[in-house]
Formats: sequence, structure tokens, C-alpha cells
Amino acid sequence: MPRKSPTRKQEAWLERYLGNGFNSAEAARFAGYKHPEQRGYENVRKSYIRPLIEERMSELAMSAAETLARISMHARSDDPHISIRALEMLGKAHALFKDRLEVASSWETEAWQKGWTEDETRELYEDMVQDYESTISRHTARVQARRENGR
Repeated sequence: MPRKSPTRKQEAWLERYLGNGFNSAEAARFAGYKHPEQRGYENVRKSYIRPLIEERMSELAMSAAETLARISMHARSDDPHISIRALEMLGKAHALFKDRLEVASSWETEAWQKGWTEDETRELYEDMVQDYESTISRHTARVQARRENGR
């Protein structure tokens, strides 16, 4: 029958596990287990220890605001390597940089080149959608007629 609460050794393991970057074998070695790899693996999966791990992890987790605040502190560092990296992270967090190329469709490019307003471009789009839908309807009718005639 499984225990409802961890032993002192398991508690020592848990504290080390949470403090060492989640290395279960190293935590088990620290707690004094004879077979640390096996016991660490087992402790992570025990039904009465897993909720404790999750609870403690949620207590230790940083909010998004705290994360950005701490990165912002590093961005103000006197060390240029640290500040540049922190500024890169902040730029990405605030979507200041684009890591992909955005390509406009040919009709959007043509509308832009002709100097059309947003309303004129939207009207073109709506006309194209109507043309597309009527083309699909005509094609669907032709396909069905061919199938009915056995072609």
C-alpha cells in the first residue's frame, strides 16, 4: 500500500531535485539512496510525490511579468554581452523582430503599385472571392455532369 506522505529521505531528494535542475539521479545520490538512478526515476513517478513536485514547481515558477522584469534588469547591465543578449530576448518577447519573410500576393502588390486605397483593395478582394466562388460552382456542375454521363 503506497504511503500518503514522503519519507525524510524522499523529502531530501525532492528538495535537491527541485534545486539542481531536475536531475533525479543526482538528487537520489545526495539523499543517500543505494541505487540513485533507479530510485530517482521511481521517485519522479510515485503517485504521492508527483503532486508535490508539481506544487513546488508552480510555487517556483516566474510569471511572464517577472520574467520580463528580470530580463529588463539584465538589459541595463554594464556588461555588453549580457545586455545585448537580454535586449535580444526583450525584442523577441515584444515581437519587435521578424524571423520570417512576409510575402504579399500578386494582387495585393498590384493594388499597392496602383496606389489603391484600402477600401479599393478590399473591393478587389471581394470581387475576386465572388469570381472564385462562381468559378467553383461552374466547375462543380461540369464535373458532376461528366460523372453522370459516365466520362
